[in-house]
Amino acid sequence: MTEYRDDIEEMEEDDDRTFGEWLQDNLRIIISVVIVLLLALGIYSYSQRSQEARVAMTGSEAAPTDEVAADSDSGVLAQIGEAVKGTAKKATDAATTTAKNAAQVAKDAAGSVAAKDDTANTTAASQQTPARTVTMGAEDKEVSDAFVMVARNGDGKTHLARRALAGYLAKHPVDGLTGAHKVYIEDYLQKAVGGSSTLKFGEEVRFSKDLIEQAIERSQSLTEAQLRHLQKYVAAASLS
Repeated sequence: MTEYRDDIEEMEEDDDRTFGEWLQDNLRIIISVVIVLLLALGIYSYSQRSQEARVAMTGSEAAPTDEVAADSDSGVLAQIGEAVKGTAKKATDAATTTAKNAAQVAKDAAGSVAAKDDTANTTAASQQTPARTVTMGAEDKEVSDAFVMVARNGDGKTHLARRALAGYLAKHPVDGLTGAHKVYIEDYLQKAVGGSSTLKFGEEVRFSKDLIEQAIERSQSLTEAQLRHLQKYVAAASLS
């Protein structure tokens, strides 16, 4: 779990670095936009001063010149305006694309970390858990509404619960029941029957079929996080 948190923190740091890299990559575009805006402001200010000067002029010859100059200034301003709009649009599109790419990278990284964590858990379980078939003992028996388990040397209630579950599943298979589910069911059964935790040789413990079905049903409502937590007990359960 600690490694998983470290991976998440690294992803958050990568997000910060991604924004910094975007700012560095697009710095030239931002500077270009600022320069164009300053240039446009300077031309606009110059044209305003020129118009004020021409207003002060008199005479019939000045009017055509003023009109031509005004048309020229308007054309230049219009071109500059279009250039500014185009540059701003390119900068916005680039920022949007970079942000989307960064979000997708973060999403892919999160999925990769989760998949790696699940794969590691599954691999570890398969390597540490030897194949072992649990069956009812010769002295154990099934009655109409229960499984009656008989304690052998070294048996605890969990051992008997495990054999009772195996006997039930042999006749009533349940799809998708993993080792983690079984660990939960065994613990649920041994707690439910109560009594002393120490068993004597030949002592009988009764596990009703209704109780076993209830334990199975509850195990299937466990979350993925709870199942991952129980997975570490699967190997120990298979060896006991």
